Amino acid sequence: MEHFIKKPDIRHCGVFILTCFCILTAILFLSSSQIVGSGVREGLRLCSDVVIPSLFPFMVLSGFMATSRISFMLNKIFSPITKYVFRLPVAAASPLLMGWVGGYPVGARTLTLMVNQRHLSEKTASRMLCFCVNAGPPFLMCAVGAGMFGSMKLGILLLAAQFTSSLIIGIALGLLSRKEEEPPSSPPYRFRPYSICFVQSVNDASAGMISICSFVILFSAITSLLTSTGAITSLVNAFTEIFPALNSKWFEACIFGVLEVTTGCKALSEFSFSGLHAAAALLSFSGLSVICQVLAAVHGSGINVKPFLISRIFHGMLTLFVFDVLLRIFPQTITVFERLGQPVAMTSGTAASSFSLLAMCAVFLLTTGGGNNTLIAGKPKEL
Repeated sequence: MEHFIKKPDIRHCGVFILTCFCILTAILFLSSSQIVGSGVREGLRLCSDVVIPSLFPFMVLSGFMATSRISFMLNKIFSPITKYVFRLPVAAASPLLMGWVGGYPVGARTLTLMVNQRHLSEKTASRMLCFCVNAGPPFLMCAVGAGMFGSMKLGILLLAAQFTSSLIIGIALGLLSRKEEEPPSSPPYRFRPYSICFVQSVNDASAGMISICSFVILFSAITSLLTSTGAITSLVNAFTEIFPALNSKWFEACIFGVLEVTTGCKALSEFSFSGLHAAAALLSFSGLSVICQVLAAVHGSGINVKPFLISRIFHGMLTLFVFDVLLRIFPQTITVFERLGQPVAMTSGTAASSFSLLAMCAVFLLTTGGGNNTLIAGKPKEL
C-alpha cells in the first residue's frame, strides 16, 4: 500500500500556489480595469517625462562605446584606476564608467555585453554588478533634485552620496578579492565599422528601452491596484502600530519607492528632509522594478546576481549615511508649507527614521534569494 502513496512534490505545490495567484490577479485586473488603466497611464507618463529622456541617450552611447574602438581607448586611459583601485582587469573600465553615468540598467547591460564578448569573466561581472547599478546624473540632478525637490544642489548632493557609496563598495570588494580576475580565454578586440556599431547600439537601446518601460508601467499598475484594494494601507497601519513615530503618509510613499523608485521619489517630494533622506536610500536600493530590469539584462550571461541583491541593502544604507554627512557639511533648505499656507524653511535633520525602510527591503530580498502636524513640502513657484 505504501508503494502507491506518493509524497507531495514541493515544486507542484509551488506551481499550484502560483497558478492561484495568477488567477486571482487576473480577476483583480478585470474587476478594477479603470484603476489599473489609470496606473498604466501614470507609468506611461513617467516613461515619457523621466525614464526615456534620462536613459535612452546613455543606453545608445554605452552600446556604441562597448562595441567600438572607443572601449579599447577608455580601457587604456582608466586602466590605472581599474587595476590598482578596484583590482579589476583593464577591460572593466567602460562598464565601470557607464555604470556611474548611464543610469540604472545601463551598467548591467554593458557588463552583459562584455561577458558575452568574453572580455570579462562571469565572476568579475558579478562583483562589478554590486557597484555598477546606479541612478544616472541627469535623473538625480534634473528629475529628482530640480524637478521633484526643487533644488539642483540637492540633486548634486544625492549624486555625490551615491557615487561615494558606490566607490566605497567597489574598493571594499576589490580588497576582499584574492587577485585580479581575467576571463579564461580573452579574444583579441575585433572592431566593426563605426556606422555598424551605431546602428546596432540604437537597435539594442530601443529593445532595452521597451523592456525598461514595460517594467515601469507594470509596477505603476500594480501600485495603483494595491492602493485601491487597501493592501498598502493595511501594511502601513501594521507598521505604524509597531513604530508610532512614523508618519503613515511618509511610510506609504516609501512603499511606493520600494516597488518603483521614480513613483516613490515623486511621492516623497511632498515631505521635507524626512522624504529626502528616504529618497536617498531608495535611489541606491533602486526599487524592485529596477532590480527586475537588471535581472532581465543579465539573464543568460552566467552572471551571479546573489551578491547584487545583497548589496542593494548595504548600498542604500551607505548612501543614506553619506548623504546625511554631506547635508551637515553643506546645509540646504527646502521651502515647505503648513496646512494654513504659511511657508516655513526647514533645514536638514536626522536620518534615523529611514533605516526602518531599509530593514523592510532587507526582509524582502532575503525571502526571495506622525501625525496631523506634519509639514508638507511645497512646490516652488514658477517664475
